[in-house]
Amino acid sequence: FLSRCPNKAVVSTQSTGIHDLLLKRWPVLKEASIGCQRALSERLDRIIQCPGDTIYHAGDCVGEIYFVVRGHIKVMKNDRLIGILTSGDIFGENFWPTRTGRKSKADVQALTYCEFEVLTHKNL
Repeated sequence: FLSRCPNKAVVSTQSTGIHDLLLKRWPVLKEASIGCQRALSERLDRIIQCPGDTIYHAGDCVGEIYFVVRGHIKVMKNDRLIGILTSGDIFGENFWPTRTGRKSKADVQALTYCEFEVLTHKNL
């Protein structure tokens, strides 16, 4: 729908509304100006993963940051559970300042149906 919308202001407002939860939940985004929030919201992608889906294997190249909207994700390292992520958690690439191409240090897998807002380094 949004890609077919001719009015950029409408698209921006709709994108911000779609990603409103994300923009209000994470402090780094909450502090941003409305213009910055709109620009970021247009660059976010919503992704859904099913139970058992692997998001990263240890050693995979990581080029995005995942904001967990809902669901449960397990993080395993050397066949040991090191954490369970849920709504409000963040994982993936650390974009500061501009480093890319880091590798995952753990396996990350969806335990339940999961919904993410994803920001790729390319879109930042």
